[in-house]
Amino acid sequence: MNKKSLASILSVLAIAGILSAQESVVLTKQYSSLDKKGDLNTTNPSLRSNMVFQENGGVQNGCFNLKAPVTVLLAKDPFMNIVNTSAPLSFKVKVKGKAQIRLSFFIYGKDKRYFTQYDKKEILDTNGEWKQLEFVYTPQASNTKYIANASFAVSAIIMENGEILVDDWDAEVKNPSAKITLEN
Repeated sequence: MNKKSLASILSVLAIAGILSAQESVVLTKQYSSLDKKGDLNTTNPSLRSNMVFQENGGVQNGCFNLKAPVTVLLAKDPFMNIVNTSAPLSFKVKVKGKAQIRLSFFIYGKDKRYFTQYDKKEILDTNGEWKQLEFVYTPQASNTKYIANASFAVSAIIMENGEILVDDWDAEVKNPSAKITLEN
């Protein structure tokens, strides 16, 4: 099937209401290799000096050196859309160092106003090796406040004490999606 035929099919689906323009631009996954200075941001600009970009020293190239106290998130649009409030939230990051941190999801309503967060506490001593951390939050049906209000998630690292290097940030809202299969 050529690109023109595929575009025609997708146009018809959009007109029919099966696909909407809003759904096609939903940000549900974030990834950064943290190879550029502007890849991380902080919730408190006065603590920006506690997150220093290093051109070398990462898993492959650059990384960030974080010193407590600081809360960091991806500098790009940090809001990931929650289309299905039963969808799990997943966060992975590679770290090296000694610290006490929290991998967090800040949850926002439709108006992008914060209303709750979920954390996984980690006490780290990686002995000079890179270690991948993962946090998966799976919403429970009994969490009616989340089910009724959650529209956006922001992944963050909250440094409580210590110092670490961070690299390869990956976060996702695992929204189930309708898949369209085209066969020749």
